[in-house]
Amino acid sequence: PTGIDRALLTRIGIPAALLQDHAAVQDDPTVELLRLMARLQPPAALPSGTGSVIAVVGPRAEALELATALALQVGSDPDDVMIATSRGRVAKIDESRRIDSVDGAAERCRSWRRRRRPTIVAVESPYGRRQTSWAMELLDAIEPAMVWGVVEATSKPEDITTWAERVGGVDALAVNGLADTSSPAAVLSTGVPVGLLDGEEATPLRWTSILSEHLELAA
Repeated sequence: PTGIDRALLTRIGIPAALLQDHAAVQDDPTVELLRLMARLQPPAALPSGTGSVIAVVGPRAEALELATALALQVGSDPDDVMIATSRGRVAKIDESRRIDSVDGAAERCRSWRRRRRPTIVAVESPYGRRQTSWAMELLDAIEPAMVWGVVEATSKPEDITTWAERVGGVDALAVNGLADTSSPAAVLSTGVPVGLLDGEEATPLRWTSILSEHLELAA
């Protein structure tokens, strides 16, 4: 035996670049997957310095959920998470937390620079050209130290790449809906480090667990 059939690895989305110089592991697909996933570059650490800003870009509910989780991680108050949306008034969003214009964002940003803990901003920007141009202008105004993007595993990698470029680039991805695709590793083709898989840290072990299930289905 010479390890997992490469066609199967490709079928579950593992990029060809990751398979280059990869030595197959005889008889143990779990060990082989673990070695492959250990080659992935993890995202940079969350910034924690005074006045730093972390932005989370994606559909509003998902971006807000991740922004709240990141606030807890860096020791910021989740009730202080800002929500940026171009859709005007949105029910259940307090005015003190809502940003609905680029000028307003730049103004708010000045006060954030004095905060000891990072400010987290959820930026509503689902796939689509109109929203992404607004999101890019807004991100330019708030100058985040790090940008996370929330995406669906069912999205084409090239669509994720295009969207990320339109908002000005993202530093890490949170990938949801991994059970809904037959190629969960396809998102790795974007080249953007994946930090979360369905809300859990994207460790080599977590990746291996997900991909093992899909390998069985693909075989």
